[in-house]
Amino acid sequence: MTTATVPASARPRRLARLHGHGDLGLRLGLLLLAILVLIGLVGPLLLPDPNATATGQSLLPPGPDHLFGTDRYGRDLLARTVAAFRLDLVLGIGVAVAAMLLGSLLGAVAGYLGGIVDEVVMRFTDALLAFPGFVLALMVVAFTGNSLVFMAIGVTIGSMPHFVRLSRARALSERELDYIPASKLAGSGSGAIIFGHIMPNTIGAPLIQTTVTAGWAILDIAALSFLGVGVQPPTAEWGTMISEGYSEILTGKWWPAFFPGLFMLIAVLAFQLIGDGLSKWKNS
Repeated sequence: MTTATVPASARPRRLARLHGHGDLGLRLGLLLLAILVLIGLVGPLLLPDPNATATGQSLLPPGPDHLFGTDRYGRDLLARTVAAFRLDLVLGIGVAVAAMLLGSLLGAVAGYLGGIVDEVVMRFTDALLAFPGFVLALMVVAFTGNSLVFMAIGVTIGSMPHFVRLSRARALSERELDYIPASKLAGSGSGAIIFGHIMPNTIGAPLIQTTVTAGWAILDIAALSFLGVGVQPPTAEWGTMISEGYSEILTGKWWPAFFPGLFMLIAVLAFQLIGDGLSKWKNS
């Protein structure tokens, strides 16, 4: 039995792309995410309670005592922005991973089994794709009520179709390879083949898509909270903070909405850069 190997001349080029300037975006994304994670871990140890109010310090501008200023209730915006990052990061990554696992499983089952199973799964996926992911999440929350759990479920459902299509396309190619009939002859059932061969061999692309989906999930969660159907005050969350602070912009108080929006932009940009960099490296 022969084993496919990477030509020796190709290895230096592959390593050069991994470590060289070709992956500047990937390294920048990882650096930004690492800085944000470090701030999220260390910040609560050094910053005051994000929900502590001080009526005499309402809407103070950024300064030595409050680097990001305070909101209308006198709460420290730096502490709240850091606390919101911890919540949004956990929700964003959790939603992306859940959507990847469920979508990849449905796609692998549809692609491998084909027939009526494939038709049912893909028609269901097409129905989900008829709505933008955010609108679908908004519909789920509207029917189930304002709950953190149902909001996460809604965003997960809205993020699944891309993983279903991606996994199905890979599974269709994988099931034509010689090792699949060999596994059947060895006595492996459909479940063993799907979980033991199809999904492990097709998971690369969905994993890369997960990084991009995490960024979009953070945006959707913040948008739902901004509309008042996601995370509820006084919990620190970027969308909620922007919703509370955007009306102050008209009076010249720009900082309550600016800093949570800036951190959200940086977090989403980091995930997008990581996903784009991994995709380019994988295809190089």
